[in-house]
Amino acid sequence: MGSKYYQLDDNGELVVGSVNHYSSGKAVRYEITKDDHGYIHRRVSLSGNAFWITDRLKSVGYYGVDWIIDVQENPSNSWSLRPRFVEVGQFEKLKDAEKFAMTQAFEYKDLDNRYAYHPTLVDDENKLTIDILPFFNKKLEPVELSKPHIVVDKKVVEANWELAKLREQRKQERLNGKEDTRVAVKVNMNIDLKDLEEVIAEYLRSEISTVDSVGADSESVYNVDDVEVTVESTGAIEATFYLERESGKFASTDDLLDGIVTQLNSSSVDVPIEVS
Repeated sequence: MGSKYYQLDDNGELVVGSVNHYSSGKAVRYEITKDDHGYIHRRVSLSGNAFWITDRLKSVGYYGVDWIIDVQENPSNSWSLRPRFVEVGQFEKLKDAEKFAMTQAFEYKDLDNRYAYHPTLVDDENKLTIDILPFFNKKLEPVELSKPHIVVDKKVVEANWELAKLREQRKQERLNGKEDTRVAVKVNMNIDLKDLEEVIAEYLRSEISTVDSVGADSESVYNVDDVEVTVESTGAIEATFYLERESGKFASTDDLLDGIVTQLNSSSVDVPIEVS
């Protein structure tokens, strides 16, 4: 779990950003946390606007992206703002939902996310949709925006939902002692540790190009010059980062380690597996 930062390059593609880019409004922050019940929460934010990525596979068959807005539900009380979640996208795959939420955050960064009282917004929470919301920028001027990106076929959603319910039902039946009717098929695969070391090193080089906000003044910036990785036969992995100070005071290795670990807490690497 942890936070990552992403920005748009000149081609409009998402690339790794930093805390400094986020503070200047040039990058989104992607936070992944786990609550006490084991549920994973994914939140994308930029310039006061935030989006939740929710796993709705078991309930409705897709990953949803929700925009968080504040609605004034009591017209006589200007302080009666309540956060509401408005679905702006539906996706079959998590990675597509993540990419959309981050690009949407850039599109919405100059929008005002507070809305005054309106009966259609509070009659029924299920009726709160993006289609009925008026869009205003932070100068409270009307704004034209694209409509929600609903990219999931209804039949696919229904099929995913039914399949998720069936799998859960069968799992519960097995746990309750019913015969396991699954067929077990074993596949032999190999991993060359040298290949794995290079894959991990390449991933780390692209994932962490700088370590920001470290040192005694919490403003030092270090550039990552190179990364060396060693994978032991036991599965232990050691990565050595070589860093050059770009600005600020000198930081301790402990400070740099904390900065690196913070960025890596939600990382994943595609393993180079050979099927035999």
